[in-house]
Amino acid sequence: MKLPVLRGGLCKSYAGLLSGASSLQDIHQTGRKSPSCLVFIVTTTFRSFLPQRPLGSFLLIEHVDPPQPYIPSLRLRKHPCFNCPTIPSMAYPLRFVGSKDEEIMYINRETRRLEELIRNLENQKAELLQRLNALNSPVNSLPVETLSTIFEFVCPPYDLDTRIHLLTRDQSKFSPKPDNAVDLMEPEHLQLVLGAVSARWRSVVRATPRIWTSIVLDVSTTDTEHTSAFMRLCLENSGQLPICLTLDYSVDFGHSDPGVLVHESVDHLVIDNLSRCRGLHLTHPPAAWFSHFPSLSQLADCSIDGHRQFGTELVLPRATPLRRFAIRVPERRAQTLLQLPWSGITSLAISQMEFQYAAQMLLNCPNLIEFRCCQSRRPGAINTPVTLVGPVVLQVLEVLELSTVGDCDWARAIVQHLRTPSLRQLQWKGFHDPPGPLQAFFDNLPSTLTTVSLHTSSPLQYLRLDSNIERLTLHNCIEEDLEIFLENLQKQVSQGRGCQQAYDDGLFSPLEDLSFVSTHTYTTLSHPAFPRHNVRIKKSHEFCDPTVNSYTGYIDIEARHIFFYFFESRNDPDTDDVIFWTNGGLFMEFGPCRVKDENSTIFHPESWNANANIFFVDQPVGVGFSYAEHGEAVGTTEDAAKDIASFVAIFFEHFTKFKGRAFHMAGESYGGRYVPVFASEVYDQNTRLAKAGLTPINLQSIMIGNGITDFATTVLSYYDMQCTSASVPPVMSISKCVAIKQIIPRCEKWLKKSCLAHFDAIDCAAAASFCDAYLTDSYDDLGLNPYDMTRECTGELKESLCYPIIRTIGKYLDQPTLRTSLGVDPSITANFSSCDEQVGTLFSESLDMYHRTHLHIAALLERGVRTLIYVGTYDWICNWVGNERWTLNLEWSGHDDFSGEELKEWNVDGHKAGLVRSKHGLTFATVDAAGHMVPYDKPREALVLVQRWLAKEDL
Repeated sequence: MKLPVLRGGLCKSYAGLLSGASSLQDIHQTGRKSPSCLVFIVTTTFRSFLPQRPLGSFLLIEHVDPPQPYIPSLRLRKHPCFNCPTIPSMAYPLRFVGSKDEEIMYINRETRRLEELIRNLENQKAELLQRLNALNSPVNSLPVETLSTIFEFVCPPYDLDTRIHLLTRDQSKFSPKPDNAVDLMEPEHLQLVLGAVSARWRSVVRATPRIWTSIVLDVSTTDTEHTSAFMRLCLENSGQLPICLTLDYSVDFGHSDPGVLVHESVDHLVIDNLSRCRGLHLTHPPAAWFSHFPSLSQLADCSIDGHRQFGTELVLPRATPLRRFAIRVPERRAQTLLQLPWSGITSLAISQMEFQYAAQMLLNCPNLIEFRCCQSRRPGAINTPVTLVGPVVLQVLEVLELSTVGDCDWARAIVQHLRTPSLRQLQWKGFHDPPGPLQAFFDNLPSTLTTVSLHTSSPLQYLRLDSNIERLTLHNCIEEDLEIFLENLQKQVSQGRGCQQAYDDGLFSPLEDLSFVSTHTYTTLSHPAFPRHNVRIKKSHEFCDPTVNSYTGYIDIEARHIFFYFFESRNDPDTDDVIFWTNGGLFMEFGPCRVKDENSTIFHPESWNANANIFFVDQPVGVGFSYAEHGEAVGTTEDAAKDIASFVAIFFEHFTKFKGRAFHMAGESYGGRYVPVFASEVYDQNTRLAKAGLTPINLQSIMIGNGITDFATTVLSYYDMQCTSASVPPVMSISKCVAIKQIIPRCEKWLKKSCLAHFDAIDCAAAASFCDAYLTDSYDDLGLNPYDMTRECTGELKESLCYPIIRTIGKYLDQPTLRTSLGVDPSITANFSSCDEQVGTLFSESLDMYHRTHLHIAALLERGVRTLIYVGTYDWICNWVGNERWTLNLEWSGHDDFSGEELKEWNVDGHKAGLVRSKHGLTFATVDAAGHMVPYDKPREALVLVQRWLAKEDL
């Protein structure tokens, strides 16, 4: 018998005539329950239309797989299914229910067929997962910094739901509301697919506190419970880092009592964490908002979009470290009360403010570095207030942006009297046909100006063609004005007039001589080329070494302050070289004096200032007498290098007798990382100094004592130091040495892959932990001094880094009278500490130690900067074996000649002092019987070593 097939138009006509179902949708929904139910429905539905068909007859219908592969669907279709997977349509025989046995047989067959289909799909799924893992494997090995940046890009702080969904794929701490649920298959949320790459990526994100320091909440529209949960997540993941809050109250407070807290659960979280609040950005807060949040003691960045009805009231105590402030008050009738620590503000942005407010704020901020002003209406003609008659000088202003819609008399009144000798960037937008008096402003633009952006061509006529402008951006310019400007510029070029000039004499006056420095108060040094940096310096009368002049002071970089000592040479301070030492060391190693006891010092005859002027610097910020306000510490050597290079330039520019003097940078231990990076920054800065008409620094050499320059090589050399006779007889047991030797290849491979090749924080930490368990922990168990293998270090010795003198030095420097005479900032109340755990943590989190610093040394050597690597042979932690290995393996043009040199003896006073290898500016030297701090153990040999190096003599 021929089986009828329902297709095409016949299907459509049957659809409207089926009895027992109002539509095909009924059949579709009911048919999802089970195949047997589907058979029954079809049978029942068609029975009345096919009475002539006997029991046991079959119907063929077309079954089409739907877009959702896990939902069965029955369609009697007229048109092709455009969205369906490319699985061919199949015809299934559906029969009227016959006997029970026949029905069971049919179901069994269908079950086997479906099971086979499921197995095939599972195999396909496994293949696709393998392909996906292969595609994602490069992402799995990305560095932590890259993964964190990706997260910040695809999941910005304001995307609350996305962040929670991404981080809770493998936990149930948060469960967003169903109506807010994110569908990973939706195009607008495809960024979440990245979150499925690996649990490691999500753990990295959760373990990176800085990502969670910015909290953005739309308090007016977001569900309070959900918002509170998200804020708690951010507070937890951000650790103890300062936070930045962005809160939008625009809807709720527009219809409520301005003095009432609407969302108490969120606001109380804010109140509880005010001490951590570094940044605060508010939209439409009520006038009394700040009265509920009085303890903003750490606020450094604040912006307020004032409510058009209630205005803004903000009163902060003078001690508040506010640096950046922005305010917008959209309605003139809004009441605004601002009492701020104006003198500390370095960045000010105002929008739609009354003239008297804008002018007064500008005049109250003498230390402004950035000023942005936007006005969208013309308040009418004004009279310039008396306070603006005559020039108003903003000495350190670098960035000025003026923007208006239409005309703006009051902004013109400000710039007409404004003088900015340090201006670098100017943006001028919206002014039409500026009047004649504005020419004074453009005539007085300083030579520091390098970037100009004009959104109208009228000011072109006022630009000085002999300026140092490097980048000029023009918008909406009149063609005639532009042609005139270009014509005049071409004439200037054809006449050979240069654009780069030295700083005008009126912008910078050097102090000239250190004799002008006061003994009682600080003298502040600055330079327009370094507007973010100041140097405070005072003379320390007969301190440490009464035979020479000595000075102390601070390098001030906004909220960071680096303490330094400076001692003139005992020989000839007017001609001797200058040494910059990065690791303290003043009272223990080669300074002009050594601490005798807690109350006094003694003269040190082997001090390096015997033939050199020397800086001793307590850096990085946070160690010694250096300090940071509001947690503004640095976490990388590269960041610290910029501050040090700026300081050196400012010092040499002010004290002109040192200009052109041979300059050497030196350090020990972590100085193996500091010194090459600092010196590279000083060298690169010279190009900018010359371009600005300043004298470049005469960087002659670098000196590193027992440094950690190549981390991986140093760690692997621990085996040689404790299991061979490299310096002393083996100190480790044979069984442990065998275990270490067997693990060395794996340790080396893992360290280089995770800490150098891919720079992965989690994997690198795991590699370091693995290697430490064999190479470091085993040495610690011996109770030996890691800085001198011939000495023990147990019990109380460990508390003073194995040297009791360190504790004595700390007590000496804790004397209040001494601190006062040195000019130590009164805010430093803690006991003196040569090391700081928090600073160490910041550098560790940034993987600073694992950078390949030896590459900087290679680059310096190629540029003629000599390099001295000296190492005490008894040191374990930064030993001579590891330092020799990386110097021999260093890739540079002198590699072959240097590595071909044999080690030779060098002598002091007729006795062997150590071994030396030297060629083409690179020198490697050992100092026999010295530990980690060579000048402490062998002061005579260390002094001779440095004197010969400065004199460019062979050791």
